[in-house]
Amino acid sequence: MPTIPMSPKRKDDCDVQLLDIIRDTNFDRSNQAVNFRRQWMTPENTIFKDPITDSKSLPHQQTFTDLKVAAISGCQICFAFWNQFSDAQQQELCERESGREQPCTYYFFDTQRIHYAANEDDYNLWVTNEDIPRSLATHSVVAFTVSPVDGEEVDSNSKLAIPQSSSTSSNETWHLIQQWRDRCNTTHQPFCEPPHKPTWYPTRLLHLDHTRQRARLLETSRTHPTGQYLTLSYRWQNIPSFLLTKKTHQTLVEGFPISSMPHVFRDAVTVCSHLGIALLWIDALCIMQDRHDQSDWRKESLQMDRVYSNAYLNIFAAAATDGRCSLFSERNPAILRELVISAAFNGGKEMKYRMKNIYFWRNEVEIVPLNLRGWVFQERLLAQRVLRFGKNQVTWECACTRAAEAFPNGVPSGLRDVSSGIAANFIQHLQKVQDELREDGRRDIYQTWDRLVDAYSQCSLTKPGDKLVALAGIAKVFSSFAKTRYVAGLWREDLENGLLWSVNFSQHEVDHPSRRSKVYRAPSWTWASVDGSVWSMSFMPERETWEVLDVSLDLASEDEMSPIKTAHLLLKCDVLGVTVSKDGGYGERTFFFTGPDGESKSFRLYVYWDEYEDHVKMGGQQAYLASAGFWVQTGSLLGHGLLLVHVGDGTYRRCAYWQTADYWLDPETIVAKMLQRALKQAAEIPCIRREGDASVVRLV
Repeated sequence: MPTIPMSPKRKDDCDVQLLDIIRDTNFDRSNQAVNFRRQWMTPENTIFKDPITDSKSLPHQQTFTDLKVAAISGCQICFAFWNQFSDAQQQELCERESGREQPCTYYFFDTQRIHYAANEDDYNLWVTNEDIPRSLATHSVVAFTVSPVDGEEVDSNSKLAIPQSSSTSSNETWHLIQQWRDRCNTTHQPFCEPPHKPTWYPTRLLHLDHTRQRARLLETSRTHPTGQYLTLSYRWQNIPSFLLTKKTHQTLVEGFPISSMPHVFRDAVTVCSHLGIALLWIDALCIMQDRHDQSDWRKESLQMDRVYSNAYLNIFAAAATDGRCSLFSERNPAILRELVISAAFNGGKEMKYRMKNIYFWRNEVEIVPLNLRGWVFQERLLAQRVLRFGKNQVTWECACTRAAEAFPNGVPSGLRDVSSGIAANFIQHLQKVQDELREDGRRDIYQTWDRLVDAYSQCSLTKPGDKLVALAGIAKVFSSFAKTRYVAGLWREDLENGLLWSVNFSQHEVDHPSRRSKVYRAPSWTWASVDGSVWSMSFMPERETWEVLDVSLDLASEDEMSPIKTAHLLLKCDVLGVTVSKDGGYGERTFFFTGPDGESKSFRLYVYWDEYEDHVKMGGQQAYLASAGFWVQTGSLLGHGLLLVHVGDGTYRRCAYWQTADYWLDPETIVAKMLQRALKQAAEIPCIRREGDASVVRLV
């Protein structure tokens, strides 16, 4: 039995000895482990000792190192909070602590009183730290449902067991994966394709000889493959010596030992072996990677929709930070088990409560670093199934099920972090949306695209110029449902709505400034021109009053998903010339204009700048407010549109999105009414032409 440090001097020593404990099969029964938990796993002694529900925040743990130790040792509450942060973020949090700041605070609230829950004994536990800077971590809060054990039904038909092993490559885990696969094959039709061989194969595949432990590159135009194939999503780092190039092509075709592959590739082959699959697609080995000849990459990158949607399953290497790392990981199985606690709320009788992490799916899936990579985003959505190997557990995702080792029979709906279809087998989600469309419900299809873009814009790309190319596979799939022209990340039928996006102001700050790409990849009027998280704002009025008259795109090839050389559109709308005030921060801003009586007037609007620096650069500058329209909400007049800069000859570029004030800030809607009048009485501005009272301007 390993010795347990009761007063660890160094966190590194503590980590090593903790991992020894975790690997000990008698961990849960050892007295030393119990003593250790009493010292570090403190929820039973603090959080649930006389809990109150008046939302009073109380400190938890003394330092981030204490929090880390408790998380590693199996405290599910501390683990849920600590698990939000990447390895690098965790290290920085431990290094920056002064010993005086609390790593987190917690509070309870009564769901019956606040949310009118059906069960009067239901509560929520929130654990948070509002002092962690956004530059370090964008997520610093977790929440648990706290429900009486007796008041919750248990599925007596559950057959899949939670693994008890300390590794994601254990026999228990492989058995569970095979059970997920068999359930999908036998009970998920027609939503998940049955396991027959695909009718289309990628240009190249790796053929795996599991008996001889060798692989070879298969050119499918010369040798037609048979059977299913899998794909691999991984972090593209530290694999430069193992690539398909003109120089290595013949060697790969002749065959090579699997042991010569990078670690994460070898482990992907292991997955294929366990599932009885002999074909594997890995981009590094199935697309030519010659640095000075991108012709094969350009061709193959535009058929990613077919590569991933025809694969039986996508292996997702969420735990591997680069090609040298393993697909599999060690973990404390205690974090997988159901958390049941005893507590007496507000001095009442003591009861048993079952706790569930509301942000379970977000922490295990949505915010893992690999899932926030631009190219991987479409790989997840296009795949029929995703088998994700995380640092804590394995998860399964298909059109019918989201499951995890902690929830082998399916993750409860309340823990799925509602993604609105942004999940595996996106095609099935689109089909469902289309089948449920009302006669006037075409906008529902485009709202799905809006949500997809919102999520994709939060992803990062090694090469920012790939922004549209890395989404081309999804766009091709979506085009069969949209049934309209694809326009630089937007859709022609819905272009009036599509123009209304803004930078996500909750992330748009000094630590995360958004910028327009210095190298041209898209016109200013599309979200694809900006490096930064964006939000769709087109949900506000039911119908916009401006109109896109024409769109012109000069593409690099005949494929409408190919890179853009230049683009512009003609927009018919009401426009008002204004001067931007010099003072003011990022959000609310004053604008001056000259009324028809010659007097100077002003009003304030909310402005969300496309480029963070423009909130300073545009101070005192001439600009133009293009109105998308006004609408009435709860008796108030509201309006929104775009802020433009004139670049010559009736041509403009976009620099911001604007809104009038919310009702509670402007109950008389004075600003909206003033702006509406000003737009109708505005002097003529530089434009392509006038049509009635509106101007036709060119946006580039």
